[in-house]
Amino acid sequence: MPTSSPSHLKTIYTRYFDTLVESRGCGTCVACCQHLHIDEPTLKKPAGQLCPNHDGTGCTIYASRPQTCRDWFCLWRRDENLPEGGNPADCGVVFSMDRSENPPNMFEHLFIVGRALNGPEDFEHPDAMASIKHFIKEGTLPVWLAHGGSKSLIYPHPELAALIQNPAKVADWNARQDVEKLRAHFLQLAP
Repeated sequence: MPTSSPSHLKTIYTRYFDTLVESRGCGTCVACCQHLHIDEPTLKKPAGQLCPNHDGTGCTIYASRPQTCRDWFCLWRRDENLPEGGNPADCGVVFSMDRSENPPNMFEHLFIVGRALNGPEDFEHPDAMASIKHFIKEGTLPVWLAHGGSKSLIYPHPELAALIQNPAKVADWNARQDVEKLRAHFLQLAP
């Protein structure tokens, strides 16, 4: 069961929003240039398309790039517990934390998503698998995997997720209490 104390959540937020692993740099990785949705006055770029300012070797407007580009880093750059080979350019999966303003369910308020850069087989790379296992074991945020415009919830498992959304369906009283604790945890991630 995830730890959901305010101090634990603050630690997670700090790690994923305020911290960079000093020894890790982007190198030749351009996953963010491909996968970020940018809706800035100076740049409109849909997710999944290489930025028009990328010339094949780097960003041609790096010094004046939009704030979104300045602030965004993949979770490999932020979480020292991810494997060294977890650079998106090496493992084929870029992990990020996402939020939805009007989510269709409680697992899309604040969540981790792994996006395969080439195809779903990228999720089978050992370092991608190790990263996925790390996020699931940590258990603080829902985890989704995405490719080709669709995404699937992998943590909590969809069957458990259905029960978390409707704990009354759990017949065993003790099990229902556990499910209700999980529900409270995931609901607290809402803005």
